[in-house]
Amino acid sequence: MVHAKIAAGIFQVHDPLGWRMAQAQNEVCEAYIAASKYEEALQQAELSIKSYFALPEDDYPDWAVMNKAYALYKLGRLDEANDTLEDYLDLRAKKFGPMDSESLKSVHNGTGTTLADSYAELANASTYWV
Repeated sequence: MVHAKIAAGIFQVHDPLGWRMAQAQNEVCEAYIAASKYEEALQQAELSIKSYFALPEDDYPDWAVMNKAYALYKLGRLDEANDTLEDYLDLRAKKFGPMDSESLKSVHNGTGTTLADSYAELANASTYWV
């Protein structure tokens, strides 16, 4: 977590409007997830998402959105986790069309379950977040 925070601090000073800042915030989020600090992870994911959408060129916070949903899932906020993923898929479909194949939609297993359920299945794969 220390290295991710240091990187975020460097980018905040030297590249506050670039993609590296958003990525560093997401990496701090991932460090909090690894430490089971899900409230802190949620805050960092939201900062990362906001930073990605503030970039002058199109860039999409796929991992930050998935990390936000995972933190919400681990906090027991399943409806919010599902809404986070569904809303993001809707945004990607509007931008790239319904056949978008570069997004987090591959998480959904197509069985009619919610994305949060599918995400929970993925999160239960023991090595996914390690």
